[in-house]
Amino acid sequence: MGIGAWIAGEAFYTGYWNAAGVRPIVSMSLQQTAFAGFAAAYYNWAWLPVVLGIFSLYIAVLSFGFKNKSPLKILWIIKSKKWWDENVEIDKTLSKLFKSLLVAAILFFILILTPLTLWVIKAMEDGKNVFYKQACAVKAAKTLPSKIMLDDGTAIGGRILARSEHLIVFLTDTSIDVIAIDGEKSRLLDSTHVSLTKCL
Repeated sequence: MGIGAWIAGEAFYTGYWNAAGVRPIVSMSLQQTAFAGFAAAYYNWAWLPVVLGIFSLYIAVLSFGFKNKSPLKILWIIKSKKWWDENVEIDKTLSKLFKSLLVAAILFFILILTPLTLWVIKAMEDGKNVFYKQACAVKAAKTLPSKIMLDDGTAIGGRILARSEHLIVFLTDTSIDVIAIDGEKSRLLDSTHVSLTKCL
């Protein structure tokens, strides 16, 4: 589960920074990544008991049979079974192995692969939605949470998305700015326009 959370966390941040249109400048710790992946799409796991319940009911239905099968027998079924018994021989050991592998494959698909796939897809989508939510909030805000003064005297307001020792990724109402920090000096390195049509 921890590995799944880490994978989903990577998907969450991938969706977030892809929506922003910039590369992340800060590497998240394993714990932060796993938490983001788990918290972003944890409710997908709520479907696991449902899937288990449905699968259990399916097994239960298969376990029932009729003691007196004669009313259910049809002529072509009888002939097919007779031909099969006379002409086909099945190795019981290989048959059990086949059934075991088939059940294992079905269980892996239902219990592991399907939930993990849904988890990762939902985490990536949630990452995009979190970015758009932040961007729309900055665009609509009358008072911006942060303001940075550049060396050329320009003041930009917005929200800090990420910060390292020498770089800041800054979200304004129209763009994503990458700002270099050198002591008390700051200069704009890159500015990427952000399309916020989803806010309309």
